[in-house]
Amino acid sequence: YQRWGNLHGATVALTLSRLSSQSGDALTAQRMLIQGTTAVERAGTAYLRASLALTRGAFYGTEGRFDNAEAALFEAAREFNVLGCLPASAITTLEQGRLAWRRGLYLSAGPLLERALLDFRALGQTPEINEIRRLRIEVDRHTVA
Repeated sequence: YQRWGNLHGATVALTLSRLSSQSGDALTAQRMLIQGTTAVERAGTAYLRASLALTRGAFYGTEGRFDNAEAALFEAAREFNVLGCLPASAITTLEQGRLAWRRGLYLSAGPLLERALLDFRALGQTPEINEIRRLRIEVDRHTVA
């Protein structure tokens, strides 16, 4: 039961941390990241380690620690691709596009968001598709300007 608890605790904490980062709640994001990290250390699967890297990348990106974010997202993308986990890989690509947008790298953000959009369409995940459309409007506004 302890392993099961750690697996589920890590999943919930990391998801809440990533979503809190996106919504601008840095305190909750950091708290959940700490909780998730502890649970991942105890449960330690490849998927959870990749999820931790994804969450760190999202958190660092919103904190303006762009180099750390990029390294963490690269690690997450590599691991999710090895595992063949398209949903997590698509989320990671979306986060990479979001990071490029935050950095003002609009020409890089566009193709990343487009790739994430194709993956989410294949998965039928409408909320993420809507988020990507919103981001694309911002990216396109800066690309044209």
